[in-house]
Amino acid sequence: MGGGGSTGEFQIGAIKVLSEKFDKFDFYVGLGCGSLNSTVLAQHDTLSEGYDIMLKVWDNIKKTSDILDAPLLGEAAGFLGAMMTDQSWGRQSVFGNKTLSKIIKENIDWNVLKTKGNGLCKASCAFCISS
Repeated sequence: MGGGGSTGEFQIGAIKVLSEKFDKFDFYVGLGCGSLNSTVLAQHDTLSEGYDIMLKVWDNIKKTSDILDAPLLGEAAGFLGAMMTDQSWGRQSVFGNKTLSKIIKENIDWNVLKTKGNGLCKASCAFCISS
């Protein structure tokens, strides 16, 4: 599943249609918001179960601040702060990810993912849990 906010939201409708024809996929791969969507789907036994959770997640995202944390003094100040760290370009983003981390913790069970038969999923889960 591809990345990009509008692409991720589009995937909700596509999964609904696909869930009417197919029970599940053999494996799930995603980039950006597609990784969130594919991980939600991968932990469920059917596409329709995963769709319900994906819909719940996306229904709660209306604006940037619903998924990313804005810098305290605004984006411009956050950009300057990111440039002036000890490592110069040390920060990877102007926005924080605490809100996104909360969404992930509320909707993804890494222990369930570890029990799935997809070897790639097991490798990814081991990385995520140890990070």
